[in-house]
Amino acid sequence: MTKEEAFVVHKDQVDIRNLLPENNSICRLSIKSTHSELEWTILEKQERLRTLLLIGCKIKPGVALKNFARLRVLDISSKESDWLVDSVCELRHLRYLSFSNTNISRLPGDIHKMRFLQHIHLQSCTKLEKLPDNITKLACLRYLNLRGSNVDVMPRGFGGLTDLRSLHGFPVKMDGDWCTLEELEALSHLRNLSIQGLENVSGSSVAKRAKISNKKRLEYLDLKCYKYKDYEVRQIEVEQQEIIEAVFDELCPSPARLETLLIRRYFGRRLPNWLQSPVATTFKSLKDITLGHITHSTQLPDGFCRIHGLETLRITHAPAIEHVGPDFQTHDGGAAFPNLRKLVWSRLSGWKLWDWEAESKVIAMPALEYLKLRDCKLPRLPPGLASDHRYNLRIIELVELTLLEYVENFPSVVELKVYNCPELKRMSGLSKLRTVHICDCPKLELLEGVLALDSMELDWEHWEVTGPDARCTPKAKGYQQAQDELPRELPQDLVIAR
Repeated sequence: MTKEEAFVVHKDQVDIRNLLPENNSICRLSIKSTHSELEWTILEKQERLRTLLLIGCKIKPGVALKNFARLRVLDISSKESDWLVDSVCELRHLRYLSFSNTNISRLPGDIHKMRFLQHIHLQSCTKLEKLPDNITKLACLRYLNLRGSNVDVMPRGFGGLTDLRSLHGFPVKMDGDWCTLEELEALSHLRNLSIQGLENVSGSSVAKRAKISNKKRLEYLDLKCYKYKDYEVRQIEVEQQEIIEAVFDELCPSPARLETLLIRRYFGRRLPNWLQSPVATTFKSLKDITLGHITHSTQLPDGFCRIHGLETLRITHAPAIEHVGPDFQTHDGGAAFPNLRKLVWSRLSGWKLWDWEAESKVIAMPALEYLKLRDCKLPRLPPGLASDHRYNLRIIELVELTLLEYVENFPSVVELKVYNCPELKRMSGLSKLRTVHICDCPKLELLEGVLALDSMELDWEHWEVTGPDARCTPKAKGYQQAQDELPRELPQDLVIAR
């Protein structure tokens, strides 16, 4: 239906010379990863182009964009693209500009001449360190993404871009003549906001003036401190921890529409007080929470279980947490985590006890479907987890649980993955289990009560167990291998009971 206006060139179509229509009628053109250098002169003949996407293409140095004056959308993700920057401002009608994953080191100083520009995507431009001052004059700008770039300062006056709806990778800088955190106050229409470098904020009063709580349309909030490498090696003083705790307390978002919350590389000993009960109950729309690299936090908030709409909770790299008590999954006003479907705990290397008894009066996580535990020292899965999840929990992944000895009584689970659990000896009570993957579990002796098992992978040889008689057949090896060789590859003491 669109063949006269839109055209897509795939990577196996090397020569575009004979592919493009001769009448130069194409308005939208996408070229992906051609093996040879692009025939730029052929592209320039497409005078009606409104959309141009060049993905992974080889672009000849010295070419320019001046012949594409009618473009509204330009998306270039070709690694070597820096020389194209100088001619970008020739595209006066451009609305959408993306140089993501390229080697550009700058934007044109006269970018303000592109007065219709609404969308700038600069993700993973690692050589980009600074934005031109005139970017503050782009009155129509609605989207700016700096994630993965090395931009660590914003021009003063950035808060004047009051039409912004999405801002990703905003760097906090407190010294010098740069935009500071307070300038976010004026951006009241923001729906998506990602802030990095929050360790630079000098105190809670500065954070308060950003007025994050006044952004009633905010749906996505990402709060982040140090860059990854800096955070790994940095020593944190108690005074610094107290300051960052006070700063994050003042960055409380409006609960009106917030759906996604990320807190990463946070070095406070406690998490923000607005995640505690009863304040957390006000987040009626919150569906997804991720806490990553909260390395100094020793306790999880008791407010999570009271967020009624929460569907996904991820907690990663939290080595200081040793004990998760009943307060985490207890809610006196009804079911705790009533709509939680996905729960991921990863890199909690100090976690030894999950206190959740089977006789708990409060049902917790009744809708849970997916559970992943990785790198912790739990000797067992809590009885309450099994007793409250006889109907919905379908997938469990257990990775690097170095002290785990058994997995049992999960009758609703249909898929189980167990990797690198050196002390695991038995798995049972899995009556609906259809697929199981087992790797690096040298002490595993018994797998029983798996009446519905269809497929099993052991170690890296990928043996498949199929049919009513649980016959072992090679899945990854050639079928010509003699059947009498198969049992020698199975763990010597493993018993499969159906």
